[in-house]
This record gives sequence, C-alpha cells and structure tokens, in this order.
Amino acid sequence: MINSFHTTMRKILLLFVMLCLAQTAVKADTDLTAYDNVIFVSPATVGQKSGNEVTLTICMNNTAPIRGFQFDLYLPDGMTAVKTENGKIMASLNSDRLPQGDDHTLSVAEQADGSIRFLCGSPYNETFTGMWGSIATIRVNFKGMAKGWYPLRLKAIKLTESDISRFYEVDEVVTRFTVLADAGTGSTDISAYDNVIFVSPAFVDQTKSGNEVTLDICMNNTAPIRGFQFDLYLPEGMTAVKTSNDKFVTSLNAARLPVGDGHTLTVAEQADGALRFLCGSPYNETFTDMSGMIATLLVNIEGLVYGEYPMTLKAIKLSESDISKFYEVSEIVTKFTVGYNTTDISDNQRETITHHQWYTLDGRLLNGKPTAKGVYIVNGKAVVIK
Repeated sequence: MINSFHTTMRKILLLFVMLCLAQTAVKADTDLTAYDNVIFVSPATVGQKSGNEVTLTICMNNTAPIRGFQFDLYLPDGMTAVKTENGKIMASLNSDRLPQGDDHTLSVAEQADGSIRFLCGSPYNETFTGMWGSIATIRVNFKGMAKGWYPLRLKAIKLTESDISRFYEVDEVVTRFTVLADAGTGSTDISAYDNVIFVSPAFVDQTKSGNEVTLDICMNNTAPIRGFQFDLYLPEGMTAVKTSNDKFVTSLNAARLPVGDGHTLTVAEQADGALRFLCGSPYNETFTDMSGMIATLLVNIEGLVYGEYPMTLKAIKLSESDISKFYEVSEIVTKFTVGYNTTDISDNQRETITHHQWYTLDGRLLNGKPTAKGVYIVNGKAVVIK
C-alpha cells in the first residue's frame, strides 16, 4: 500500500511538472483582447515556396484617439529586415489609417540589441483614423528558416494621445510567424502550390483564450492575382461570428491592397454549411505582395474541446486580371488546435498531457468530470466540486 501510494504521488508530481513545462516552454501568444490600446505584428504563415521575402503587417487596435506610437520589434533568429539600396529599412505607414492631408512621419532604426525601433508621430497632433487593423508594414527576409513557429515580439510599446501626457504602455506583445515545410498529419502540403489560399494553422490555449478567435486566411501567389473565391468548411463546434445586422465579421487585409483599391469581399452561408468567399476588383487591380494574410474571419470556438480540428477550403479559384487565366485547387486542409502550448516538449510528454483529465487526490484517473463533492486535480490545479 505504501509503495502504491508513493507511486501515485510520483505520477501526480510528474503531471504537475509536465503541465508546468507545457505552459513555460514557449511563451504563448499574447491575449490581445486584454488591451484596449495595443500594437502587435499580425500572425503570418508562409510556405517554403513563398520566396525569401514577406511583408509583415503591424496592427493597432485602439479605443482612444492615438496621435503617435513607438515600440521595439524583435525579429526571430534567421529573419532580417529588408533594406533599400541606400540602407533604409523597408517600412511604411498604412495610408488607409492616416487623416486627409496627413503629415505623420515614421522613423525605423536598428538598435544596439538588434531590435528595430519604430517612432511615429504628427507635429500637428493629428490622430489616426479607424479603431483597429493595419497601421504599418515592414519587409523581412526569412530565407533559411526551418519549419516551425517563431515569436514576433514587440517591446516597450507606447501609444500617445494628442495630449502627450496621456499615453498607454504595454511591456511586451508576442505573436507568431509560422513556416510550413511539409504537410503534417491530415494537412495539405501548401508548398506544393505556387498560387493557393489557405487558413493559417492556429493554436489556442483553452485555459487562457476567450470564446472568439480571429482566423487568418493567407494567399501565397507567384502570379498577379486580381480576385479569388473558395468555400470554407469550419469544424463542428466552431461557428462564424456575425454582427448585429447578421453579417459575418470578416475583412480584407489592407496591407495587401493597392492604393485607392476597389476590391470588394462578400461572405455568404451555403446550403451545405460552407461559407463562400468571393473577392474581386471591378478595375482589374491586383493584390500586392506574394504571400501572407489576405483576409480574416472571426469565429467562436466555445463548442470545441482539447484536440485537432480540420479547417477545409474547397473549390478554390484565383484569377488574374485576364479572367481567362486562373488557378484552381480542389481542397486545402489545415489545422486548428485546442490544448496546451506544448511546442517545445517531447512527444511522449505531449501525449501524457490531455486537456480534460480529472484525477482524485490519490492519483486515480476519472472518466470525465466528477459529480461527487470533493477536491480534484485538473489541468494541474486543485478544483473543488461543491
């Protein structure tokens, strides 16, 4: 009995250790919903056929009228900022969020610690338009980066109002840059296509995330693409969020639209439950850049539990300015994962940690959530059932 007791206690301690590793091995994406005024790099996904360069979109969500901002961008190892012939970093403001006749200036310079400092303001106290979305872009080179997730870190973030004594500070915001090199179990090998649209693979920690998540829809293309269409099949338990007037919460990425753009995006539910995306330009304008996020969709994941779920795009068609030239892909599958952030722990540890396992205090695994009163262990924490 004593040996059995010690064995079960060791198992409990091991479970605690693994759970701690799972939560500390890799710093999770920052919960952006915790901030009313914040700047961050939009998560990006690229395939190995995307080329060496990609444009990162820097977004600002704000409830206050913001006049200027500053932050330090820390790129992951293997990623470098692209420079012009005269040595200037290729970064710019998004004109869609600048007031008419604007005079905001942006300076971008490398610091001694390797970070890239962004400083932006207006000498006439003009404030940015809009309350969310792209505020700036930076061109980066990711040549040689292996498959995996990489942190995009912004530190020392400060956003100022017209009255410079009123400002908002955030210590650090972390998002992800994902490089796809192979298909993975159940996923499509996106690197096999030169012109393709897909939902960026996503990971959420159900213990920290809310019910709503923004899916990034990415387009990698070598041809000049004017428009696209596809049917999106969400996994069971995931639903698209709608506005009060029953429209889906979705938008195009302004960073990939040409100046003075006329692209329109419509999203409508089909009889089979799919969401049909249709996008085009009446003036035959083509999207900018060759890879990265092209649109977003807000979804509710309240019905999902621990596990991996397929996000499927079917009947994909991308058209050039000459609509007789187009590219078709029958189906693309990527993954939406609910669980712990276990990127850097071993496969054996990952299999041991499951999201809804309940234990008694003596180490016995229960079949689901207990109904009897008492103290139990779940997700590495003591939980009281009353």
